Amino acid sequence: MMHSSLGIVSPPPLDLVLRHLKALCTGDADGGGGGGAGGEPPRGAEGDNGLLDRWPFDEPPAAVFVAIFRYLDGQARACCHLRF
Repeated sequence: MMHSSLGIVSPPPLDLVLRHLKALCTGDADGGGGGGAGGEPPRGAEGDNGLLDRWPFDEPPAAVFVAIFRYLDGQARACCHLRF
């Protein structure tokens, strides 16, 4: 399904989902890249759990990761014709 007026593609392309997952795991989901501004410790500093400490999304982290991995599981099954 295409929602061209908004630029939304459903389901999203695999490479976009993988980039998003990487950003969530590295704590760079906001695109900032560094931290350290305003007295904040740099990302990855001791005591900083990255994005999980400052989760900016409405959905809880577990729900987001479940949705991403469910999508990836579906992609793997479709690509490799896996049946579990």
